[in-house]
Amino acid sequence: MPTPEELENLQQLKTVFNAEVPSGSTIALASIRDTLSKKNSHWVKRNFSQLVQSIQIEAYERYLAYEKIGWQAAFTSVFGPLLHGCSSSEELAAIIIDNFYTLDKFFLGLTQGRRVRAGRAFEVLIREFFTMLGYRCGDL
Repeated sequence: MPTPEELENLQQLKTVFNAEVPSGSTIALASIRDTLSKKNSHWVKRNFSQLVQSIQIEAYERYLAYEKIGWQAAFTSVFGPLLHGCSSSEELAAIIIDNFYTLDKFFLGLTQGRRVRAGRAFEVLIREFFTMLGYRCGDL
């Protein structure tokens, strides 16, 4: 059973991380707009499948860059104060061991969150493509 301190640390990790990382929709829209900024609808129709794949990869790479910023900020916020005065690898290992539950749940949450973000990003991508091509979503 997690301790109240572990639960508090986990919540703080999530809060700081989420403050640093834009939503999956925001990241997807930025990737779509950067990729399609100089493309016309005829070009998009001819290259639709390739675009879907390349934009999903671009959005995932953007997310990973934001994720790194997010977890660095989260770790600095939560574990930085614990590291002051830590002078040996044994002390560092003890901090990690003492916070295993928090770290495990935090990284599990990141893994699960990637799936949700990918699904949202795909939905945004298809909606944006259809809008650009003049298809009404209600017609589908």
